[in-house]
Amino acid sequence: MSAVTRQLVLCLAVLAAWGASAPRAAAGAAGGDKPKPVAAPHLLDKVEWLKGRGHKRFQRGNVYVLDFWLPWQGYSRDALPSLCALRKKFAQERVVFISVATAPLGAAITPQIFLERRGDAFDDIVARDVNYTTYQSFSDIGALDSLPGVVIVDRTGNIAWYGSPFEDVEAGLVATLADDTATSLGLVRKRKAEVRAMKETIESFDRAYRHKLWTTALTEIDKLIAAPGQHDFIAPRLRYQVLAYLGKKPEAAAYGRTLVDSVYADMEYELDMIAWFIATAKLPEGGRDLDLALAAAEKARALSYGKDWSILDTLARVHARRGELDQAIAVQTESMAQAISGEEREVARKVLEAYQEKREPPPAERDEN
Repeated sequence: MSAVTRQLVLCLAVLAAWGASAPRAAAGAAGGDKPKPVAAPHLLDKVEWLKGRGHKRFQRGNVYVLDFWLPWQGYSRDALPSLCALRKKFAQERVVFISVATAPLGAAITPQIFLERRGDAFDDIVARDVNYTTYQSFSDIGALDSLPGVVIVDRTGNIAWYGSPFEDVEAGLVATLADDTATSLGLVRKRKAEVRAMKETIESFDRAYRHKLWTTALTEIDKLIAAPGQHDFIAPRLRYQVLAYLGKKPEAAAYGRTLVDSVYADMEYELDMIAWFIATAKLPEGGRDLDLALAAAEKARALSYGKDWSILDTLARVHARRGELDQAIAVQTESMAQAISGEEREVARKVLEAYQEKREPPPAERDEN
């Protein structure tokens, strides 16, 4: 499986995993039966509270939205703006939003470091789930199976909805506030069926992409994007990449601009991946849209407040491709300063040295953690 298709499969796994592995959380809900209540684990006393007032138990009468995420994961970062908007929209309701940062002890990018650098992304409660304890407790009842993930707990402390932060969170929350668990869990089952129906198309796209059958790949990715209930946020980027490989310059340019200006306007990771692809992929002669790459990389830097070393590294590579070596050196110096782990600093240092010596930077594969 190609690296780029692994991202698509991972994305769809994130979207589908909850519905596919949640027989207990939706038990008895088939065939119109009233769903059997499944209590949310009372393990919030096992987390470390980093911001806001801690909640050791689910208080009856409140609805809780638990957002489980990884500090170093691009998809988790891309989910932050929509979840922040949701918090503001339901600010007058009895809804408690808790961001649960899941990270093992000894991780290079800890939740604390992320909060220090990106505390602007959170206007509510943040907790650290040490060594996946709370995540595992929700996974054991089938309400979580991948990250990032969201779980909604109803007024009585039972699981009401679960899934990806990129899909029906608001619809699930509205149903939960209306005490309509049948509808909220029905959304989960519906999504499971939709993803199952896409399986053949995904596999066909994977084969075409691996064998560089770009016309077939375009047909399959278009099917995927047009599929009923499609919430996949990676497919549009993959469509742009296929258009670029096909050498469809005007179409790729127009579609790419739509992604940067609209579809991915507030998604720093996807913007970064577009810029990275344009700067590093082996494209047909004249197929590198460096103006689009610069726009995407600059927007990704702004969204990340210039504090993500890998996004800065991408921007530097775009400047280098454009022949703007002084800007490349300046931005790569920023990248090295923002690197957290020794491994990151070493990667940034080697690229900086290449620019200073007017050499091509060492190749690197950017993939989702």
